[in-house]
This record gives sequence, structure tokens and C-alpha cells, in this order.
Amino acid sequence: MTRTLSLSQRRLATVLQMVSYPILFFTMRWMGLASSLATIVGLLPFVGLSVYLYRGTQLWQFGNAPDEQLDERQVLVRNRAYQLAYAIVSAVIVSLLVYLMLAADFHWPVLSGYDQLNPFFWGVWIVVLVLPSAILAWTESEI
Repeated sequence: MTRTLSLSQRRLATVLQMVSYPILFFTMRWMGLASSLATIVGLLPFVGLSVYLYRGTQLWQFGNAPDEQLDERQVLVRNRAYQLAYAIVSAVIVSLLVYLMLAADFHWPVLSGYDQLNPFFWGVWIVVLVLPSAILAWTESEI
């Protein structure tokens, strides 16, 4: 696997990639921008950081390649990343469902309408899309 970024650079890029959308989105909403414009502006740093992190490192290909294109060690490492990503996403979904079950009884706020659900959709989409490759970028040691 080609390494053009050091482990510390990959870890920093991974953290920035995962937090850039929510931070920028909420900053844009706080400044009064419409939800759709804030979503687009919030996604730009995520896309830029994804290109920086995955271009030339083969981490994206490593995380998404079929088994036939990987050796045995890479398949095991990739499957471990997928297992961890699945556990994280499952825990988030179960937590969300528990919140929604309790929200009606305790009068907690619940998302409704396009302006509230749109940024939530894109946040979940980002996590589901990049989490396995982000885990690989975070954990794969230097060769």
C-alpha cells in the first residue's frame, strides 16, 4: 500500500474530516444561512479533506476493494475495520431509536421538516460512507 501521508497526518485529516461538516454546518446556521446553503458549504471541507486523505494513499481502494484484489492480511484488516464501523453505526442508530422512543414521554425535541432532516441525512451519509476507510486511515500503521 502506498503511503504518502504519515500516521499523524492521516489521523489529523481523519478527525478534521469527521468533524468538519457538523462544525461548519452549525456555524453557517448560526450565521443565518439557509439550511440548503449551509449543507453545501458544510460539505465542501469534507470533500476537500477526503481528497487529501484518500488520494494517493490507496486507503479508499483498500477499504472498498473486493476480496480478490487484496491479499489475506488486507482482507482481515479491512474486515476488522468494517466490523468496527458496523458496531459504531449500529450503536448510533440504536441510541437514536431509544431517544425517539423517550422523546414523546419527556417532551424532548424531535427533528421534523426538510430544513431539520436534510443536515441530519447528510451527516449520517458522511459517517456511513467514510467510516470504514477512516478507521483504516486511523489504524493502519506505518510500513
